[in-house]
Amino acid sequence: MRYNQSTSQPGTILFLDQHKVNRQITRQILTKNGFHIVDSDNREDSIQMIDKIHPDIVVTDLFMPQLGGIGIITYMAEHYPQIPVIATCRFKEAPYLKVAKHLGAFSGLCKPFSEAELLYVIREALKTRNTTKMKNGA
Repeated sequence: MRYNQSTSQPGTILFLDQHKVNRQITRQILTKNGFHIVDSDNREDSIQMIDKIHPDIVVTDLFMPQLGGIGIITYMAEHYPQIPVIATCRFKEAPYLKVAKHLGAFSGLCKPFSEAELLYVIREALKTRNTTKMKNGA
């Protein structure tokens, strides 16, 4: 179920992570909170999905096989700067979240993150996206 983004209600989230259990847990959390979630475990599928579904938010692990989350963030900044990207990584990789933000990520989360942390960052990203849409007259 996709909701109207002009009212800041849940929308479509593309979740990218190489670990199946992370995708399953995140899908459960976001689905029960009214979001539509699409997920993938590799960059090539991810780029095709982004171009096809134009998600409201992309949440990506920084360290996936192939080019990984940094490549996704760079792609999004170049092709879809209006779509917020949230970067995730393990705690010991947290310094890389600064790099991700510098490249255009909206925010970052260290794994394991709580349901409350995930929902807070996603809702803040949706607010930003909605503000951008209103400024651009979309």
